[in-house]
Formats: sequence, C-alpha cells, structure tokens
Amino acid sequence: MKLEDALSFALDTAKQQGAQAADVWVGENTSEGLEVFEQKVKNVELSTSRGLGIRVFHGERPGYAFTEKLSIESIKQTVSDALSHTQLTAPLPLELPAKLNLEPINLNLEHPVLLNIDLDTMKNHGFEMEAQARQAHQSVENVPYTALGKSKSQALFGNHQGVFAQKKANDFYAGLGVVAHAEGIKKMGYYSNQITNLAQFSPSLYAHRAVARAVEMLGPKPVPSGKYPIILSNRVSPAFFSMYSSAFFAEAAQKGQSRLAGKTGQILASTLLTLSCEPHLPNHPGSRLFDGEGVATQALKVIHEGRLETLLYNLESASREKRSSTGHASRGYSGQVGTSFSNLVVPLDSKNLTQLKSSHNRCLYITSLEGSSGCSAVSGELSIGAQGFLIENGEMVHPVDRITLSGNFFELIQKIEGIGDAYSDQMSSVRVPDILISSIDVAS
Repeated sequence: MKLEDALSFALDTAKQQGAQAADVWVGENTSEGLEVFEQKVKNVELSTSRGLGIRVFHGERPGYAFTEKLSIESIKQTVSDALSHTQLTAPLPLELPAKLNLEPINLNLEHPVLLNIDLDTMKNHGFEMEAQARQAHQSVENVPYTALGKSKSQALFGNHQGVFAQKKANDFYAGLGVVAHAEGIKKMGYYSNQITNLAQFSPSLYAHRAVARAVEMLGPKPVPSGKYPIILSNRVSPAFFSMYSSAFFAEAAQKGQSRLAGKTGQILASTLLTLSCEPHLPNHPGSRLFDGEGVATQALKVIHEGRLETLLYNLESASREKRSSTGHASRGYSGQVGTSFSNLVVPLDSKNLTQLKSSHNRCLYITSLEGSSGCSAVSGELSIGAQGFLIENGEMVHPVDRITLSGNFFELIQKIEGIGDAYSDQMSSVRVPDILISSIDVAS
C-alpha cells in the first residue's frame, strides 16, 4: 500500500471504530552504503524501513500504536490496538489542529542528483579517501574506518480534521577514522560530514582533515588539576549543548526532569548567550515546516541575552498548562509524541578564535569530548573526559589528553565570557560556535 493510501485508510478506520479524534504519521526511509578497508569493500548495507503510527482519542484519552506492515489487516489491527490503549491512559484534553498554513520556504532538503550515486562510485571515492589518508603523513599507521552512503526519507502527516503535510529529504555522507602513531603514542582522528553537492566533495579534504585531527594530538603532556578557563571548540560545543537540550522541553519540566520549571523570564545565563530554534534554515537536517503534530514551525528564542524566554511545547505539554504549542513536537511512526529542537542555534558573535585564545594568560582549548555517562540533563551535572590543547598567551603549547571536565551546565552557561565568529563546517541540526567559559574544574 502506498504511504498516502495507508494514511487515509488509517484515519477512515479510526473513525469507523469510534475514535473521536486521530492523527497519523507515516514514514519510509531507504539507505545504501559501504565500508572499505585496505582497498577492499569490507561491508555493504542496503536497508529499507516503512511504517505507520497512529494516535487516537476516545473520551479525551490518548492511545498509540504502530505497524511496519502497511496492509489492510495490519492497519485495522493497529487502530484497534490504539483504541484499546485509551482505556489505560489518563484524560488529556487537547484540540488537534484544524488547518496548517505553511510558509512558502524551500528548505532545500531534496538533492535528486545524489540519488544517482551508485555503490561503485562510493567504492572508488572510499578507496581514494583511504589512499590519501595513508599518504598524508608519515605517522599514519592505519585507516580502520572509511564509510560512504546515501539515504532518502519521506514522512507524511494527517489528522481527522483534514490536515495533511509531507516532508522529503535525501543526503550523501562520507567519513573516515585514522590512527597516527609516534613515540609509543597512538591517536585516532575522525572526520565525517553530509554532502549536498557532489561536485564540492573532495576525498582528499576528508582524508587530510581526519589525519590532521589524529596527528595534532600526538605528544600529549599532562596539566595539573585545578580550575581553568576553557574554550569549547566549535567541533564540540554543539555536543555540549545537545547533551542538555531536553532541559528546555516543557514535558521534562512537568515531569520534574528539568531544573528550568518555573524559571521562564529569569536570567539563566551570561547576557552573551542567545539560544534559538531556527526551523527554516535551508540545507540543515533539523529544518522542517511542520512538527510531529501538524503544527507549523516558527523561529523562537529560547534564551535571549541570558534570559529564559520560553520552554518548548508540543500539543500535549501545552494542554497541561492551557497554552498553545510552540510547534516542537517530535514524532516517528514507531514512537509517541515527544519534543525536539528544530535546529538549535547559538548566534555568532564578533570574537575570532585568536581573540578567544588570548583572553586569558592560560586556558585549555577543548577539541574532543569522550562519553557522556557522567552528564545529566535533569540535574545539569557534567563529568566528561576531554582532549585538547594547553594555551598560554594565545599560543598552543602542547596537546592535553586524559583530563576530566567537571561542573554543572546551568552554572557554566553563566560563566560564558566570549562567543566565536564561526561555526564548524559540520552539517548539523545544532549550530554553536567556539565558547569561552571563565572557569571549570579539570582533573588529570
């Protein structure tokens, strides 16, 4: 059954079985890729997934169910399962949207030329990336990971009030990992990225960046434990904010899983920090015109010059506070409604990296974060391994590894002293430049 037909059939079936309201999310994703090692194809992956998820309401009680079989019988059973679940849930009075006015914006998420890339082309690019990496520096010992692939997705949304919307996207990605070795020290360097224009793809660029990230960390030396100013490079600052993004979700605050409950309107961070949701950025994977409940998305300042302006709401969390959704529902066919940013963005400022490095006589420039098990979005606690460089008087002195950064996210964003003027070239739904923090505990 086609996706459009499955969506319509599910809504019709929900009405026939007695649902008072319903919405449906249908999705399909295909991917094709390979890995190479020592100029041979190591692994080939071809996958397709498709399915349908429905939310129904009966007596104001929601029920969810999903299926990966888009047949008449499977959809009928899925609707029946969702309705049976309404007997177990608490009432949740909300109105599903009756219309969807989308702005005429081209998000540029579809790149048809990339769909023509075949496995043989991927193989040749992979061989070249690996060869270039092995030849780039005398310290390169191995290239254990080289991968390329393409993917295509389509998602459709509809509800019982006639709202219908769809999103299509496709991309191509490549990446590799390189091991460099010198004086008994081995370091791994990674570089990967998504690609929207194959004409601009350079296997040599990918290889040399991965090699550079491995080689730059050779010869690390320890630093004494203590408090240090740190610069989170734009390679790691997106991950830093991502780990704590759920603290800005209204549903987390309502469940006691965020320290931000009741903090709207209060100064939360340095006045240098503005944090926005920007759903309409072209060529960004987090861009979308509508959210997982059929609500039109909009640009939104979450933090403005240090002040918490709002949390992010979907229809369910908004109904609990008798307010409107901010258009930040997340949803796939196999899950319930959640919350997410649509491109988390910290705007660029005027300081370049050289100026940030010169802001203190001594600081650490962090280029890699290792693991997140010691980080909690609920409490804000941070304890994470890191690598980077010791900076003195604006100059790199030597690499530093095996250090642990400790603190609290909500305290650290109050200590922001500078924000950089450039983003990483990584195509990502999280865009954060270099961030200078005045003090953090460092253990070595």
